[in-house]
Formats: sequence, C-alpha cells, structure tokens
Amino acid sequence: MALVGLFVLSGQILRVYGLLLTLLLVLVELELTALAAWWPLLESWLGRAFFQSFVAVLTFRWG
Repeated sequence: MALVGLFVLSGQILRVYGLLLTLLLVLVELELTALAAWWPLLESWLGRAFFQSFVAVLTFRWG
C-alpha cells in the first residue's frame, strides 16, 4: 500500500508542477515586464529541454 501512496503523491506533485509551469507560460505570453528575464530561457531549445527532462523524471515509474 505504501507504493500505491507514493504513486498517488507523485501524481499530485506532477499536477502542481504542471499548473505552476502553465501559469508561468501564461504570464510570459502576456509579456509582463517582470518576467522578461525568463524569455531567453523559455524561448531557447535548452530551456525547453530542461522542462521536458524535468517532467520526464517526475513521471518515470519503475516497472
């Protein structure tokens, strides 16, 4: 049962991460000046790869 609880917890963490990332991207799309420093990171392939790798690590489950 502890392993099932861990999977449920990891799913909740993924939902929170996805929500925060979505809010960040919406704010960047609104072109708020406070987030102008994040633009190069979010527009570059390296920044996108970082976010995709982080999501992949969060969703990885041992078989």
